[in-house]
Order: sequence, then C-alpha cells, then structure tokens
Amino acid sequence: MKIADTHSLFIALIWMILFSSCSDESNTPDINGKEIWVGLQIGPSLEYDSQPLSRATVQEAGIYAVNVFWKKGTAFQPYATGLFEDISDISIGLIEGYIYRFDCTFLKKNELPYNNNGYFGLPFSITTDKRVDASVTNKLVISINPLNENQNFHQHIYKGAMHLKADNISERPTDTHRFYGSATLDLINADPVTEGNRPVKFVSIELKRAYYTLRFAAEDLSVGDSIKVETSNAKAFLIECTDATTSNLSMSEEKLFSLQNVANIGNGNINATENLPINVYYRPKNAEEWTSIISNQSITIQRNKKNLIKIINIDKHYDENTSISFEGDNTDLDPTEEEHQNIG
Repeated sequence: MKIADTHSLFIALIWMILFSSCSDESNTPDINGKEIWVGLQIGPSLEYDSQPLSRATVQEAGIYAVNVFWKKGTAFQPYATGLFEDISDISIGLIEGYIYRFDCTFLKKNELPYNNNGYFGLPFSITTDKRVDASVTNKLVISINPLNENQNFHQHIYKGAMHLKADNISERPTDTHRFYGSATLDLINADPVTEGNRPVKFVSIELKRAYYTLRFAAEDLSVGDSIKVETSNAKAFLIECTDATTSNLSMSEEKLFSLQNVANIGNGNINATENLPINVYYRPKNAEEWTSIISNQSITIQRNKKNLIKIINIDKHYDENTSISFEGDNTDLDPTEEEHQNIG
C-alpha cells in the first residue's frame, strides 16, 4: 500500500494540541515524539471469506467507519476518526511512544442506514446525541476530545443501533450484515521500516461477522397447533404444524439479527454472545386466544452462529407453566451447521 502525503493532517494535530481550549495535557500525545506513518489494510476475516487478507484491495461496496485511539496509561482515548467509501489508501501520522487501537465497522451498500442528503445516521453518527450527521470523509480526521464531549467521533459503532428512518432507530436490526474488526499497534518500542525518508508501519484489520441467525422449532405439535415467539425489535416468529405425518418437528422462519452490543468500546473486542429475552405463546387447534407458556425468558445467542432454539415439553408448560432449561453445542455459521438449544 502506498502511504499518502498527509503532512497537513499532522499539522492539524499540532494546532489542535497547542491551541484547543477543549483539551489538556492528559488528553494529548507528546508532539515532540518521532512521527511514524501508519497505513491501514482492511479486509475480510477468514471467518467468512477464504480469500487471503492481502487480496482485500478489491473492496466491497459500502461504508466503512474507522476510529483510532491512543493510550499511554491504562485507558484508550480518541485520536482520529473517518468515514470511508474508499479504503484503498488510508494512512495517518502517529507519535512514537504510545499504543494505538484501530476499530472499523462496515455495512454493505444496499444495507446502509438512513441518510439525509449524504449525512448518515446510526451507527455512523458522529455526535453524542446520535443525530443524522455523518458524512463520508475518505480520510482520518484528528478528534481528541474525551468521548463524553466529543462531537466528531464515530463512537456509536460499538452498538447495533441503526437509523431506519429519521425518527426510527432499531436497537437490533434484522436483515443487516454488520461487520466489525479491531487491531492494536505498539509504538512504544517501534521498529518501523523506512519508505523514502519516513518510518512506516502497517496495520491489518480483519472484519468479522457482528450478526447471527435465529429460528425456533417445536416438537410433537398436533396438526393445527401454533407457537408464537416474541423478541424485541422484530416481528414475532410463528411455528405452525400443518402436517404431522412428515415430521414431529415444526419450524419457524429463520431471521438474521445484528448484535445489539457489537463490541466493547474500552478495549475494542467484539462480543461473542448476547442475551435475548423471549416470550412464548401456545394456541391449540381451533382456539382463538394465545396462552403464555414462557414469559420474559433470556436466551444466550452466539455471534456468527445459526442459532436453532427448540421448544420441548409443550404440554408440561401448558399445564404447569414450569421453568425452562438450555443445552447445546457450538458450531460455526455455515449453511449446514447450527447452534442447537433446547428449552423445555
């Protein structure tokens, strides 16, 4: 990757450090340190793409949000941010003597959040109050104010929340293939290569799935019986037994969900699981009313899995309203593999 000439970016950093009234010495790197130019390579993880990361120069169309943090003590602090359509040449000048973290999230072109004349809403919003205000920069912009007062930082990429419309935010979007990755770079004991007269380092960010699929099944239903499963922020799952002679297992449709909590903003790590509250209702054949058999029960869902939740012992629930239990195994998200859990 060619490192672009971003001298003006470094000058802007110096100006902000020296003259900004919003910053203090604890929030700014030491500008007297040696500058190292860092290039970012962003590509798919082998988790969902068998192509080597080095071939990620053929990027997928969509929007990439990138955050850069710096750390000298125990906590990472904002350093720079940017929203990209083109990730072929991302670079930034960093000061030696610190640890840096690079976080990136990606949404495909046909799954982008609501935008108003090129300004995007969540998860790309740049202000603390989550407005529709993020525009594509195709460069990293220095932004060093603390998160609680930073009005130019993509700090909402760590949540699944997404603007569907100007006044409609989904906390756990469906049918949205969200991706996320993070990498760190230690420049405390840097050993960069030299390109021209500049010391240079490269950082690779592997994007991972920040979503999962979910469906429900019920066994031993009689023809005409139905099960309804309600979850937050999604249309209810419906299981209907139409033909008991073909199988004793009736299935709902499968739905894709983005993680509600994508990653930890403190360390950048993607979350492996999340808890999803569900309510389950049963309606026997010819009945008009639904009967609650499981109320506000939390199930643990695996990221990057095809999660199949099987509802068992329905008669027991229907008669006694007993508690439920879970058991399962872990497999990767693949068209033929599933994460199985039984409740009953």
